[in-house]
Amino acid sequence: MNLAILALTACSSGTLGVSDMRFMNMEAIALRGGVLMCRIATDRPEEAWPEHVMVTLVTDDGQPRSLVGHIGWIEPTPQGDAPHWSRDGRMISIREVTAQDRYGTPNPKTIAHGPRLLVNLPDDGTGFLEMGRHRLDLRWLDQPENMPALRVGDDSREGMLETTNAPDLPDASNPLDWWRLELIAERRGVEPPTIEFDSTVQRLAARHVAGIWRAGMKRLADQSRGVAARCRDLLTETCIDDGTRIAAWITNPNSIENFLRLLLDDAISREDMVKAALAWADEQISQFTWVEQPFGPDISLCLANPDHDSVLAEFIWSSTTDVPIGLLLQPDQVTSTRVQRQGIESSDPYAKMVILNVILRQHVQRLPFGEKVVPMVPPGPLLGPFMPSLTLAQARSQERPEVNSEQTTWLQVRKRNGEWELYIECMGIPSADIPKTSLPHELASPHDMIGIEGVTLFIGQTGSASNWPQERLSISPHDGWRRYGSTSADRPVVGIRTLEDRWLATVTLPESWMPDRNHSLQIGAMRTHGDTRHFETMGSPCVPWRIQPQPVYLDPMTWDQDDRPTLRRAGTSR
Repeated sequence: MNLAILALTACSSGTLGVSDMRFMNMEAIALRGGVLMCRIATDRPEEAWPEHVMVTLVTDDGQPRSLVGHIGWIEPTPQGDAPHWSRDGRMISIREVTAQDRYGTPNPKTIAHGPRLLVNLPDDGTGFLEMGRHRLDLRWLDQPENMPALRVGDDSREGMLETTNAPDLPDASNPLDWWRLELIAERRGVEPPTIEFDSTVQRLAARHVAGIWRAGMKRLADQSRGVAARCRDLLTETCIDDGTRIAAWITNPNSIENFLRLLLDDAISREDMVKAALAWADEQISQFTWVEQPFGPDISLCLANPDHDSVLAEFIWSSTTDVPIGLLLQPDQVTSTRVQRQGIESSDPYAKMVILNVILRQHVQRLPFGEKVVPMVPPGPLLGPFMPSLTLAQARSQERPEVNSEQTTWLQVRKRNGEWELYIECMGIPSADIPKTSLPHELASPHDMIGIEGVTLFIGQTGSASNWPQERLSISPHDGWRRYGSTSADRPVVGIRTLEDRWLATVTLPESWMPDRNHSLQIGAMRTHGDTRHFETMGSPCVPWRIQPQPVYLDPMTWDQDDRPTLRRAGTSR
């Protein structure tokens, strides 16, 4: 037998049996009539996992009871068809196991990923669980039928919470975040949605997380309804941004898991549990900030205040001793504001950052900013990668959105043969069976480009009498390019070229589009896709309900005429 056949035989090994699996924990919480979910492992990582396995519940009187265990696989949350503001902060979801899934040595950063055992438990369950030669002790709790009623006044519920892609609701496609839908339904006085996932594993996972949270919140509510309501509010808060209601709740997964753990901890008294829950609530900061425009003379910020009371926000640059600037944030609102830039004053050529401190209720967020105007020097500033839409968890943690490496987009501004040119590289080509949507005849809003494969450019210059942007044009690899709403007689020259794994474009800018010596060139851009409703923007990420790409400010006067870039052109022009 040759080496290729031997390698193939090694890769196509059998399926794990129940004796090959083990529990990763010594004990787990079991809800009578609910679903048990626990981590499992194997010492034979090269073999495939079965979809089902038989386990045995040994009751307190020693009687064995056979139960069916379903095996699910936890992995990073799929992007889905449309961006979702309130995606679970852990960025994980669960699905049925496949023949390709293998158990490997867990990476510390991805310890949550991998196999899970899910078991329907009987209403009268007692005892412990056996899987092959391994035992899992169970701490039994009664599963409440619903989340405890925490609203003041009438506890009746009318109607049902709809599972939509609205920015004020969790991602209903993720069963691991189902518990928050039940909390929101209780707060709004409606029934929670029915669990209707196509996958048995996902239905079981949704029932598990909802049941665990019901049990924990009931234990807290039985001792203090007021503390339970306060904690529920932190986990379900929303506020309004320019007429759109958005999620504004706590997202830190470690903090949330610690809170749930203390609710279910039978090693502490009920009184101490209430004190710990109140301390947890006091540690949380409801307000948060995201940056809308990091370039130019003023920083543009959005500050969310989901509280019922006004909150004072203070701004002060780290490099100054000035008195902080104060801004009163209205309750239940997102407030937009602009803060004048602080100049970078340092003899160190590498000190290109300034820090804006945003102070909210004694909590300080430190926001770093680079230069307000990007110098244009050979071979030309590289702008990107374009950033996906911001999520609530990223806004709260001040993390940048994660870029899909298979669909990255870059833009370079350069000078070739005495003319200014934009060079655009878009990774990823839509599948041949995806309908090729044409560019719109009118572009009333950037939202009009969603679902179309293309890049839309927004170009202007400071000091212009016209509002930003002065020029808008969209470029498609299969539909050429189109210019929108411009009164200028000068037209750009656009070239488009499609390769196997990407498409390219060059845009030669008319001289009249460039600013004079005392002003800056402004460029913003958006990448959209023909196979999803996702989008990415440059120079800063946008929120899903308000796509308004903000410009990067560039200084063309810094270009060295003797140093010419050598990057290729994108192809023929249309």
